[in-house]
Amino acid sequence: MKTKTGLAADIGLLCSLLWLFLLASQVRKLFRKVSLCICTR
Repeated sequence: MKTKTGLAADIGLLCSLLWLFLLASQVRKLFRKVSLCICTR
């Protein structure tokens, strides 16, 4: 049985991982757009 603090830490970790994943996908999209602009120039 986990303590409430342990559970909160797990949830916090999951949220931060999800946030990082979303941020990474946004950066990837932006990077792709920028590279396309550079290539088409």
